[in-house]
Order: sequence, then C-alpha cells, then structure tokens
Amino acid sequence: GSNITALGSDVTPATAVPALATNLQVGSRYEETDTRKMYNLVGADTATFEDDFSGSDNWSKSPSDSQFAVDTTDDRLEFLDDENSTGDRTWYDLGTDVSTTQWVLRFKFRFTTLASGTYYYEFDAGLSDTTVDNNTNQNFIGFRCLPSSNTNLWRPRVCDGSSSPRTGSTANITQSFSTGTDYFAEIKRTSASNWAISLSTTNAYDGDLQDNSYTDASGATGLRYLKIGDAVTNTTAGADMAGYVDDVEFYNGITSVSTSKTWQEIGA
Repeated sequence: GSNITALGSDVTPATAVPALATNLQVGSRYEETDTRKMYNLVGADTATFEDDFSGSDNWSKSPSDSQFAVDTTDDRLEFLDDENSTGDRTWYDLGTDVSTTQWVLRFKFRFTTLASGTYYYEFDAGLSDTTVDNNTNQNFIGFRCLPSSNTNLWRPRVCDGSSSPRTGSTANITQSFSTGTDYFAEIKRTSASNWAISLSTTNAYDGDLQDNSYTDASGATGLRYLKIGDAVTNTTAGADMAGYVDDVEFYNGITSVSTSKTWQEIGA
C-alpha cells in the first residue's frame, strides 16, 4: 500500500490516518509519497446557528399566545396542537437569505402526548421565506409530520410560493411515531434543485428510519426563517399533540456535516 509522509516520518495509511486525525492539530498536512497527493486536516464544521434553548428566548412567535414557543424554564421549544390552535408558529430569523444550493438543518424532537383516535393533528418544520402560518402560500423546504395513529405520515415538502406547507407534499411516507422517543430530523439542500431529508433515532443522523432525496427544490427561494408551527386543522376537543424540539443546528454553505477532524485532499 501507499506510504504517507507525516511530520517527517513514513507510515502506512490503514493505521496512520485514524491516529493522525486524533492526535494532530487542525491544519496539519500529509503526503502520499507514491501518488504525491497532499491532504489537509480540517476541524469539525461550525454551525451558522445553533440553539439548545438555554438562556434567553431569541425566537419570535404568532399569535402572541402561540402554543409553539420556547420554554425558558425547561430550555426547549415546546409545541401543542389542540382545538385552540389557530395557525400557531414560532420562528428564528437567520438574518439573510440562505444559500440556494447548500445548507443543512438538524434538530431533535419528541412527542409527550399523542391522543388516540381519528385525529389530524400535525406539525410542520423547515425553512421558509416568510413568517406567515403554514396554511398560507410561501417558499418552504421541510416536512409535515402527522403522528396520529390514524395517519402515521411523514411528508417531505417543498413550496415554491404558489402553495402552502399544509396543502400538499413531495411524498407521503408511512411512518409510525410514539411518545417518549427522540427523533432526529435532518433537511439539506444539495443543489439548486436537489434536496434530501432523513429521520433517525440517534444524533448520528444516519437515516435509520427514513432517508430520501428529491429534485423539486428549484422554485424554493428566499429562505430565511427557521419555522415550526401547526397546520390550522385541529378543531376537536381532546385531540392533543404535544412535544418539544431541541438542539437545533443550521449550517449554511455545506451539504454534509463533519462532527470530528477529517482529512481532505488538497486541490480535489
């Protein structure tokens, strides 16, 4: 196999690269002596925005008594969809339009209440170009989650300004949900038209529950607001869906997230 020159010594790649990634400083380089390829050690990716909801509340909401809102006591973004829901939503303004080709959004969510019955409760989450409710036309990339045992639906969703998150979906995927379980959603845009979405049971974001890619994102532009809200359809007393969101991460300008040091070929 190839030898690697690293800090003046030759080592074999199979055993050296893991050791180098663990023991050397970010910015270190190595060279494969037979191929003359050069590699640079880069650090973990830094989020453009992240929030574990500790400390002050930096999110906005509507209406003023929105049941989708940050709870600064429990340090999480809590949600409740019941008969009092009227387009409740909360959002974070990223300050400027995000990339139209490369970004990653990640977060954890958990249900604490899922009323049984023939109910149609729902929550929608993703990036939008506006802070209006999810029953209003907008640009949007994200998902609709319908966790009632009557529906059991995971709906990836893109809107191009001529439709709303509630009035359709890119795909209708059967997926059961339960209370007391952590779910990890990752939404990423990989080009002007391509995007992907996964649902996982750990923060490895490996898509062990769902992992799908789509090509209908080209019309979704001006995305700026990280928004979570209800679907304005729940009018039945007792048909409650409650839970919370935590550990939100957004990365602008990349299509995959590195959480540790990695070697990258220079000039590749």
